[in-house]
Amino acid sequence: PGFVCGDFAEKVVAAARGVVKELGISHVTKRSREVAERQMLHLKAPPRVNMLRVTGRDERADWIEEEQVLAPWGYGAGFDLEALPTPLREVAHRIKSCGDFDLGPLRDVTINLRESGFFRLDPHLDPRSDGNNIFILGFLSPTVLSLSPLGPPAVQLMDQRRVGSSSWAPGEDLDVLVEPGTLVHLTDGARSKWHHGVRVGVDRSELERHGVTWEHAWEHAWEHAWEHAWEH
Repeated sequence: PGFVCGDFAEKVVAAARGVVKELGISHVTKRSREVAERQMLHLKAPPRVNMLRVTGRDERADWIEEEQVLAPWGYGAGFDLEALPTPLREVAHRIKSCGDFDLGPLRDVTINLRESGFFRLDPHLDPRSDGNNIFILGFLSPTVLSLSPLGPPAVQLMDQRRVGSSSWAPGEDLDVLVEPGTLVHLTDGARSKWHHGVRVGVDRSELERHGVTWEHAWEHAWEHAWEHAWEH
C-alpha cells in the first residue's frame, strides 16, 4: 500500500490519461458488449461496459474491432525505457531500485482504463513473453483483485450474479483488496498458475441482505490500472 501516492500519484495518472487519450483503443467489441450487458441484467443499475488499453505488445487480432497503435516504448527485448512518459519511467525506477525484488530488464508497460464502475476482468494469465514478474498498480478507486485456479473459457460463461456474490471457485479463490497506489507483485505460481481477475460486483441491496453496509458509491467509481512486466 502507498507505493505511489500524493502529488506523484496525480502526475502518474495524468501521464497515463494522456497516453490513453492519444493511443488507447477499445477492447470491447459489439459482441462482447452484448454478452457482458446480458450477464449483468440482474443488476439494478449495471455499469457501462468499457475498457481502453495501451500496450507495446502486438495484440492485433481479428476479434479486436479497432486498429491497434503500438505504444512507442515497445515490448520484450526491444523495450525502450526512455520512451515512457517521465512519471511512468519514475515508477519503473522505484520498483526496480526499492531492493525488494530481483528483476531483469523491463519488458512491458500496459495501461488499462475502465470507468463508471465497470470493474469486470475475467481471470487470465498474462503471456509468458511478458517475463516472470508482473506488477499491477491501481489508481483512483479501490478494487478487489482475485486469484483463481480457473481461467478461460469457463470463467467467461459463468453466471455473473453467482460469481459476483461468491467468486469463480468459492473456497479456492484468493481475494486481495487493492487500494489506490498499492503495488501488487505476481511471480512464480501466482503469475504462472493462478489466473488474476476482478469480479463484476453486486448490488448494494444484496450486500445489505447479507448484513453488509457500505457507503462507497460504486456507480461513480473509476479504475485506472497499469502493469509492468519484468524478466527475472
